[in-house]
Amino acid sequence: MRQLSLWLRAYRLPAQLNLIFPMLLGLYRHAPCDASLADLPLWEALGLSLLLQWVIMTSNEASDATTDDPRARTLISGGAGVGATGELSPRSMRRAALAGGMLGIGVTFALGGPGLVLVWLGAMLLIWAYDGPLRWSRSPVGSLCQAVGVGIVLPLLAGGLVAPLSMPTGVDCLLGVLLGFSGHILTALPDEQADRLVGKNTLVVWLGTGPARALMLVGLSTGGLLLALGFPAARCTPVAVDWVLYDGVVLAVAMLLIGLAATPCGQLPRRSLAGLAVYLWLTASASMLLWGLWISRAY
Repeated sequence: MRQLSLWLRAYRLPAQLNLIFPMLLGLYRHAPCDASLADLPLWEALGLSLLLQWVIMTSNEASDATTDDPRARTLISGGAGVGATGELSPRSMRRAALAGGMLGIGVTFALGGPGLVLVWLGAMLLIWAYDGPLRWSRSPVGSLCQAVGVGIVLPLLAGGLVAPLSMPTGVDCLLGVLLGFSGHILTALPDEQADRLVGKNTLVVWLGTGPARALMLVGLSTGGLLLALGFPAARCTPVAVDWVLYDGVVLAVAMLLIGLAATPCGQLPRRSLAGLAVYLWLTASASMLLWGLWISRAY
């Protein structure tokens, strides 16, 4: 039972929030216009998302076993701690990640054929670059790697379940990368001091907390502006008046949260729930609202 508990800790189920929004987006964004939303493969998309999370979490925990500080962990950052404490060995976690990646090849082939396998392999390549020999997780390049993975590859992975080899538009890619990039900074900010101490040169360490926080807010604000201007547009159905009002309310709340995060109130050094600063909760809520708004108009 103890081993099971350790592996569940390594899995970090709450991190699924980083994956499920872009997966749902891809499913709705690439669905044929004559498809019934009730018939879309939601369970298959969730299963792929959970399997991918297993690969990501175990790979990252193994990679950071010698640099993570268990005392600096938070709800959204710092790893699971099982690698840093030696409770699970990096070798066993790398094997677990490899097993998950190999299983994913078979699962994606069964669900979507060779096209979906190619997208899965693309995701594996990004994980390898992030946590493998290239160690992009320890350099500013890692932020772009994660932005592409979250904003482009994940929607393509889910989209391949309904439309194999479908491609996103340029606006889809831009908005996805903006939200993915901002999300990366959000989860890296609490680690700034710990990463600096162990010699990691992440984007947040390279820029400093203040500029990185400002860049995150600019990314989210730009994403909100694109959505406010009607980009990306719904593919299949005209937007009804009531949905315009709904979009406006959600967007207004998201932008208000971003604005508050930029004020002295949001930047107070005091801690709040789960040891995270106020502005992190504000920006995390705004990010989820923007993803949700995009999903609601994706079809």
